Order: sequence, then C-alpha cells, then structure tokens
Amino acid sequence: MRSIAQSQADYEQLMDEIRYYCKRARDLREDGHPRLEALRYIEDLQREASALRGTVQHKQAVLARQQKQLVEVWEEEAVMVQLAEERVQETQTTFLRAAAL
Repeated sequence: MRSIAQSQADYEQLMDEIRYYCKRARDLREDGHPRLEALRYIEDLQREASALRGTVQHKQAVLARQQKQLVEVWEEEAVMVQLAEERVQETQTTFLRAAAL
C-alpha cells in the first residue's frame, strides 16, 4: 500500500511535469509566432521564385525566337545585298557596252 506522503509526492511530481509541459507549450507558442512568420515568408519567397523562374523561361523562349528571326532577317538582307550588287554590276556592264557602241 502506498502512503499518503508517497501519493502526495507522486501528485507533486505529476503537477511539476504538467507545469513544465504547459510552460513549454507557452514558450513554443510565443517562439512559434516568429517561426510561423518566417515559414510564411519563406513560402512567399518560394512562390515568388517559382513565378520568376516561369518569367525567365518565357523571356528565354521569346529571346530565342527573336534571335532566330534576327538571323533569318540577316540572311535575307545578305541575299538582297548580293542581288543588288549583281544588278549594279549588270547595269554597269550594260551601260559600258552601250557607251562603247
């Protein structure tokens, strides 16, 4: 059989544990608030980073398309310059032949 004193000691020990866990819970709630804010901030930053990655990918695709179009335009211009030079040469040749006659 347990004595009243032993039961009282066990009771006090349980109460001390309860107080300890209640204090820990309060501390975690108080400390948890900044932690929750930090977690929310991290989540916001992760969402923003994800959105920015999407923007970067879109802009890279647009840039690649524009670079391809630029190369095509350069190629077309090179052909046009070559044709113009050939026409100038033909015109000069025709003019010189006509002048020689």
